[in-house]
Amino acid sequence: MQRRSSTAMSLWGQIFRRGKMTQSNCHVFINYRRVDTNKNVAGLLYDHFSRLNLRPFLDSKSMKPGDKLFEKIHAAIRDCKVGIAVFSPNYCNSYFCLHELCMIIECKKKV
Repeated sequence: MQRRSSTAMSLWGQIFRRGKMTQSNCHVFINYRRVDTNKNVAGLLYDHFSRLNLRPFLDSKSMKPGDKLFEKIHAAIRDCKVGIAVFSPNYCNSYFCLHELCMIIECKKKV
């Protein structure tokens, strides 16, 4: 188990070594198709990044009722250092998934 932790920390160091960690609201943006991956892969990624003291963004856990959907998501993508796309069987059928992925790429984030 220690090997995994050291590997994860090494990866964390490589990704975030450029410049200081900012106090942004989001370090890692998780882009996923909710109906396919919310209860397993995306949720596990969110929990794991949280344990590494990173601030992941997962809409189902990071947003509150009444938040403006597009504004909150666009701000999270702009602020993040890394975008993770969790591809699933229905991912490409979602306008929102593809829109978020395009934004991540347009903002020149690591994917």
